[in-house]
Amino acid sequence: MRQQPPRRHAVLSRMARLHSEHERERGSATVELILLTPVFIAFLLLVVGTGRLVDAKLQVDQAVHAAARAASLALTPSAADNAANAAAAQSLSGAGITCSPMNLSTDVGSLAPGGTARVTLSCTVSLSDVSGLGAFPGHRTITASFSSVVDTYRSTPTQP
Repeated sequence: MRQQPPRRHAVLSRMARLHSEHERERGSATVELILLTPVFIAFLLLVVGTGRLVDAKLQVDQAVHAAARAASLALTPSAADNAANAAAAQSLSGAGITCSPMNLSTDVGSLAPGGTARVTLSCTVSLSDVSGLGAFPGHRTITASFSSVVDTYRSTPTQP
């Protein structure tokens, strides 16, 4: 049995129905874009903030390594504290990291050859400038520790 072609008025009614559905959806892409733009911007700020925290963590790790090395090269415990503070401050300022506050603790013992100099650095980094509007909230405290071995063949303050 042969199928009959659709009637002309049935085709026109389907086309009219499709046209009316298209008219109802007109402008929906604009509305979707308007609704999704703040979500996209918030996501970008989250990515930038996370990148900023990762970079700050890497810079704090590098600063504590420099501080421990400087402390291990000093001859006295007080000189080790001063050298560690100076090395950490110089490393962080060179990287553009501002710690507010920066807490550094140095444990060098007697600085005997073969001993260790252990430095712990705690840095509080502000995240309010990530967006430029102060919209990214708060501060994050980053802490890192590192130990450096005091050279076995170096002289001590009592040796010439």
